[in-house]
Amino acid sequence: MGAESYAADSVELAILLELPQAQRDRVMSNASSRAIRFFILSTSFHFTVIYKFVLTYKDADFRIKFPLLYVYSQILFCYNLSRILTGNKHIRNGGTNMQLTASNVRLVAIVLTALCAVSGGIYLVFCKRKDYRRAFAYKGTAGLCFVVLGLLGTDANIRSMLGTGGAAPAGAWLVAAGLIFGLLGDQLLALRFICVKKKTQFFATGAASFAVGHVLYIIALSHRAPGILLGGLAIGFVALALSGVYNYRKDTNAGNMQVPGMIYMAVVAFMGALAVSVAIHAPGVSTLLFAVGGVLFIISDNILCAYSFGSERRFGANIGIHATYYAAQLLIAWSIFFM
Repeated sequence: MGAESYAADSVELAILLELPQAQRDRVMSNASSRAIRFFILSTSFHFTVIYKFVLTYKDADFRIKFPLLYVYSQILFCYNLSRILTGNKHIRNGGTNMQLTASNVRLVAIVLTALCAVSGGIYLVFCKRKDYRRAFAYKGTAGLCFVVLGLLGTDANIRSMLGTGGAAPAGAWLVAAGLIFGLLGDQLLALRFICVKKKTQFFATGAASFAVGHVLYIIALSHRAPGILLGGLAIGFVALALSGVYNYRKDTNAGNMQVPGMIYMAVVAFMGALAVSVAIHAPGVSTLLFAVGGVLFIISDNILCAYSFGSERRFGANIGIHATYYAAQLLIAWSIFFM
């Protein structure tokens, strides 16, 4: 079967090569357009499944039905994307077997970035309405977008296609894993508004998941420029001091979470500071994107602390939290492509 498929592919490729250049380009363009349209339609279906479910089912269904359908729609989203990125588009009767082009990979990455921003915006709309179940769904979709974007950056074929190298370095996989822990932390933090009785537990486990992600980022950064940990520590102490001043001015009091919160902020401050140090020591597109993302992460988490435990209760603060957070994760995901 594999030999037959290979032979068919070879015949189709030969047919394509015999076509005039203009016709060949038209065939390539048509196949690529269909691939992108398929991706957009499958993504629209993903959004429809989520929205239709949370609009139709009652609270009693949330515990079992919602998680199952939610996970299914997320898997469907990833499956449809992978079909486009790794699968072939067959055009019979004088056509060819098509691979996604570099320009379309870039377009898919841009679409994922835009979807993340749109989903994050919809999440905030539902938060303002205190419709936390719908907010939970769209927050997960936004997180999935930056995770998939980061995973695309680790694919050797895509990296070769874009001219950014072949196999991804170990640090790229660590960063991708950090993005996954960020998505998990996202969902856990969102659940604290749905399961109010376990609000503290969900906040703590969500923060712990983010902390694991930051540690993975730190390990990845240390591989980029060995020997700069002291510089990162120095900048980290400055960032931590500024964080302390900010939270003091916002009357932040986390109660039993105070000590774990301080440890977490120290980890975040060190991650951001190390990213800046690496960008200074080894300047480049990847390190610059990561550095800006790291700084935005520090800003986001400081606003989060003030919003959750301090006097900063305006909804504008919640917008600031998520605008800086999604920008941070997207920049970090984009940095993988250039490692």
